[in-house]
Amino acid sequence: MKEKSAPKPEFKGLTPNEPVWVAVSGGSDSVCLLRLMVLAGFDCRAVHVNHLLRGADSDADEAFVRDLCTELFVELHVHRERPEKAPSVSLEMAGRVLRHRVFRACLRATPAQAVALGHHLDDNVETIIMRRERQPDDERWDIERDVTIRRGSEALRLFRPLLDWPKDEILNWLEAGGHPFREDRSNQDVSFTRNRIRHKILPNLSLKKRRQMVGTAASAREKDQFFETRARDLLEEMMAGEGLDYEAFWNEPLAVRRKMALAWLGHERASFAMKFARGQVALRDATVSAKVSEMAIKMASAFEQDRLIEDPVALGIPGTTDWGPWTFETELGSGFCAERRPFEAWIRPANAVLVRPWRPGDRMRPFGMTGTRKLQDVLTDLKIPAAQKQFWPVAIDATGEVVWVPGFRIAAESAVAGPDAPSLHLRASGRFVVALREAGFDERGYGRRDGGKDDGKDRGKDGGKNAGNEAGKDAGQGAAL
Repeated sequence: MKEKSAPKPEFKGLTPNEPVWVAVSGGSDSVCLLRLMVLAGFDCRAVHVNHLLRGADSDADEAFVRDLCTELFVELHVHRERPEKAPSVSLEMAGRVLRHRVFRACLRATPAQAVALGHHLDDNVETIIMRRERQPDDERWDIERDVTIRRGSEALRLFRPLLDWPKDEILNWLEAGGHPFREDRSNQDVSFTRNRIRHKILPNLSLKKRRQMVGTAASAREKDQFFETRARDLLEEMMAGEGLDYEAFWNEPLAVRRKMALAWLGHERASFAMKFARGQVALRDATVSAKVSEMAIKMASAFEQDRLIEDPVALGIPGTTDWGPWTFETELGSGFCAERRPFEAWIRPANAVLVRPWRPGDRMRPFGMTGTRKLQDVLTDLKIPAAQKQFWPVAIDATGEVVWVPGFRIAAESAVAGPDAPSLHLRASGRFVVALREAGFDERGYGRRDGGKDDGKDRGKDGGKNAGNEAGKDAGQGAAL
């Protein structure tokens, strides 16, 4: 069969003679992308993530991708892992987090200019519609063609050459060339929001209308990025002295004040930030949040060059290990300290203790509390701004289980058996800890806006057991975590 002339994907920004990773699921979009990039002369390496969610179908997808890469003489990396789904995280989001982790690992193993993805025009329209359903007044939620996601100093560049092409063009090209691909049967299930949009809404939108929607969203995003950049620059200028220059703040337009308030107070307090920008809450109500966020902005800037390694880093036992702006010291001994120290912990000795960044979906069973908790909720309760979360460490054991969250407490399973039992003393220090303490961080996190009126109630609710329990066992473990 004579092959139809290929769509003209947008490769501007990629260099043909430099390596590029291509994410290949086996579906029509990624198969088309890989074939087009090979035809264009790119030095491709393929990565396939088998999510192990569809049994034999998942394995058949993997086998198909292996055969495809053999046919095209493309090196292939396969990663097999089921996404870790948490109650507040959709399976789709959990899968994306997993894929991005795998992409970063591939780039560390074999550096390349980008990871190419097969997203197309209809994917973009679906995303815009989904996000508008959640935020009707926001028109900027399109997919970017070339975006770099940073974690510490590590960059993950994602590139989407097919973003201008509708699904029909991809299918026509594959059919004309006689190129097979895999169909994911779950894509037909309209109980999923994206599938409902794909099968019920998109067929009623002309190609012209779809392109208009994407163009409008891209323009809105560019305008929003301009305001955000301007707002952050102004915020740094206004905080050059002892604190925010309120007079200069109120002289800015509302759109800029909103962006400044979000950067200043943190996205976790978006509702409060919007009220503050409009003058609906008093300045004194923002005092604590402002102090915390000022420090967060300065710290994020100061530590921008620190390389935080995404994969776990083993702590020397005993010894001292640097991790970004943190330093961890370990010492073997016995017993534990009964005084609460947010940046020290006493745990059962382990063969290995490792440190990695906090990740969405992390959970633990805190000592002295009932049930498990999401670490995202823990950090929010401690009032950790978003700018600091990327630098927040989690200590795990060799099996990947959380044993300690600095600033919070240890896991119940890690508690020392008794006052004379063997223990491992962990201590966190460094520039980040110094800055946290200067900003008022203590065993309860950052100071409360309400002046700590409910501190006693929360202590009791959290199960912070004090002296008198089993010869001080609970006191020590509950306090020194």
